[in-house]
Amino acid sequence: MADLIRLLPDHIANQIAAGEVVQRPASVVKELMENAIDAGAQNIRLIINDAGKTLIQLVDDGIGMSETDARMSFERHATSKIQKAEDLFNLHTMGFRGEALASIAAVAQVEMRTKKRGEELGVRLQVEGSELLSQEPCQAAAGTSISVKNLFYNIPARRNFLKSDKVEFKHVLDEFQQIAIAHPDIFFSLHHNGQKQFHLPASNLKQRIIQVLGKKYAQALIPISEETDIIKIWGYVGKPDFARKMRGDQYFYVNQRYIKSNYLQHALFQAYEDLLPQKMYPIYVVFFELDPAKIDVNVHPSKQEIKFEDERLIYNYLRVCTRHALAQHHVTPSIDFEQESSISKQLERERMEKQQLFSNTKTSSPKSTTSGGGGGYRPPQKTEQERNNLAHWEKLYADLQDEEEEEQQLLPSKLSKQTPLFEQEEEETLQMGQGPKQELFYLGQGYMISPLRAGYLLIHQQTALERILYDDYLQRLEHKRLVQQHSLFPISVSLNLRDAKLLQELLPQLKSLGFELVPMGETTFVISSVPAYLEQLGEEDGWLEEILEQYQLGQSLSLSFEQNMARAMAMRMAKQQPKRLSPLEMQALIDRLFACENPERSPRGRRCFIRYNFEELDRRFES
Repeated sequence: MADLIRLLPDHIANQIAAGEVVQRPASVVKELMENAIDAGAQNIRLIINDAGKTLIQLVDDGIGMSETDARMSFERHATSKIQKAEDLFNLHTMGFRGEALASIAAVAQVEMRTKKRGEELGVRLQVEGSELLSQEPCQAAAGTSISVKNLFYNIPARRNFLKSDKVEFKHVLDEFQQIAIAHPDIFFSLHHNGQKQFHLPASNLKQRIIQVLGKKYAQALIPISEETDIIKIWGYVGKPDFARKMRGDQYFYVNQRYIKSNYLQHALFQAYEDLLPQKMYPIYVVFFELDPAKIDVNVHPSKQEIKFEDERLIYNYLRVCTRHALAQHHVTPSIDFEQESSISKQLERERMEKQQLFSNTKTSSPKSTTSGGGGGYRPPQKTEQERNNLAHWEKLYADLQDEEEEEQQLLPSKLSKQTPLFEQEEEETLQMGQGPKQELFYLGQGYMISPLRAGYLLIHQQTALERILYDDYLQRLEHKRLVQQHSLFPISVSLNLRDAKLLQELLPQLKSLGFELVPMGETTFVISSVPAYLEQLGEEDGWLEEILEQYQLGQSLSLSFEQNMARAMAMRMAKQQPKRLSPLEMQALIDRLFACENPERSPRGRRCFIRYNFEELDRRFES
């Protein structure tokens, strides 16, 4: 019987190895930049076209290579970083496996020009599909220039699996930023399709973070520092006010190597306990420096996973160090023992409001149809859907016994114009008081109670507002009933590059919604007008970023652009509403909520209210 096992040819073995090392253009960027840093470069320039699919060129001023070294660099497991197995536990370089250039050359067309400092001529090599096409002397600047063209040209299936240029460029940006932040003493630049994306002169760590992630973080960074015989920790963490709902501005480095660690991330989040809302993520750039013998980086070809000799010790050091830094900058909450009890304050406030409500009622005529200002009150007309939804809601209150007849006499009055929720056109505002006029209770923390015949509703104010605003914005967007509010003085906002790229793509659609934003450079925009219902928000860069953030979160939900944008704006604007509503405003909110098509759920799927019945409560007390 013939033998079945045979040795694979080198070019096939290289393509198999490339499947682990080179997954997308960003993988090539990472390997080339790390090689340049290992070569001692102080200036690194990255040029890419079509998100790296057609060209990735990196130019550095490192030590360069001789003709023999240049040829050997394309061989598998050829490296200058280690000599023996023990060197794996004493690494001081980014690369060490000797697979990067061989894997890249197996799936792309590569040209290298390199020259050692002090030599007159350099060498030029051309490699395609692991095959050396030419090697010749050439004129070159000191250092190395590598051009990787037509990635996966010889593996069409792999090329077809690449995502859009937008997605692939985002991954390239991530890799570039991770390395640029770790080495603030090195100059970096990035050009994409002939346009400059980054120009980062050598600076300190804080300046580099601001250069890469955006100017808004200038006031957000809190330094952390801890040094022991075992480990040194330093870097910056963000103030809770600057936390975001999306991950992306979180960086851990071990001996200047970017790593991913859910375990260490949990330690840092523990330091923010009770300081952040749920599912909010603070910015942090944290460096760990420890003996290379106490870590193992040879876990995965990407080298982003690391094993620690004592992971629990690192966890505790990070948590305590971060908590201490937050306390030093007066971020952690303090206890005021002289402060009046919140419960007693709440009861007193409820008592005062009730007295005020009754006093206003007694001075009003039972048949009056005007509210305190004296002008006639004309109920706006409702749509058929609003009348049906409101009638359905009123069934919940059928036969409810009123303990105080005076409250039945309460008359509708217009809400204060200071409440942003109710700054709507008169014909679109539901008449207050159409639902049963029962006493509503505000519990605090954004919760309200509305009595029912056989129980009560527990209503969450913010999620209810999200549902109301979502329906309102969606109706405006679908019917193009948008009015622009022009700014007397246009406002300039600066975003980080990731958000700026997304905003540039959305500019045509945003214009149709009433936004006028003019790009001024790569990351700066001038806001000349916004939809009228968004005027007087303030902190334009803040709400603009939050809308973009919510839009990205909604992209995975298969929503239309109008639905996604209405969802993003509703979730942002609901945060602007007052923490506490008056009884009449609470009644109006309930009326508008149950006039919505789906009053039970907010646009992000959270409950707007929970219904409790007395039988259920009796069973719970008996258990």
